[in-house]
Amino acid sequence: GGTELPRGGSAAALLRNDDLLAVSVGEAYSGPRPAQPTAAAADAAAPATRREPPPLISGSDDAGRSYASLETLWTEQARHHREYYAANERWWDEDGYGGGSDEEAMIGDGGSEEDIEHSLRLLDGLKARRPALAFGSALDGGSGVGRVTKHVLLRRFERVCLVEPCARWLKQSRRYLGNKRAGKCAFVHARLEELEAPSARPAAAAA
Repeated sequence: GGTELPRGGSAAALLRNDDLLAVSVGEAYSGPRPAQPTAAAADAAAPATRREPPPLISGSDDAGRSYASLETLWTEQARHHREYYAANERWWDEDGYGGGSDEEAMIGDGGSEEDIEHSLRLLDGLKARRPALAFGSALDGGSGVGRVTKHVLLRRFERVCLVEPCARWLKQSRRYLGNKRAGKCAFVHARLEELEAPSARPAAAAA
């Protein structure tokens, strides 16, 4: 089971260096869940405690537009999602981050090796803690040229499915991986939200 960290207090005594933290800021906060009353106490149950409203999170985007809440931001994004998708597709078609290599075009700098090392350590640590976990297949979502597939996933998994919405980079990924690695891969031209779930789930997913 997991542990909910105290709000506004110190959590140092509850954490270890190998703990995995999950932080969510995008879901509406509905307050603590009241305990379910027993059958004997149901008739005498006190009125439900009034719950606090969710905290407001405000801010601005990279164009300088201000938003009073997450709901306001989400509404604006929903109105313009087709424009955002089109702009994103043009950007990747025009070489993404650019640079002197396929790796730099994907991440914008030359820090690929450090990123790969951390990813491999994460998988190795997971395997050490769960020895029975079978690393058979993996899904690389938004795979780009296949950088994560080539340097991480194919070094730990038997098969990888690359899912990429940009046809140019999906085609380039076959050349980038080479025939031997590409033979262990499936290539799907789609956005993740359009992907039809396979009957057998992958052991891991990377994005």
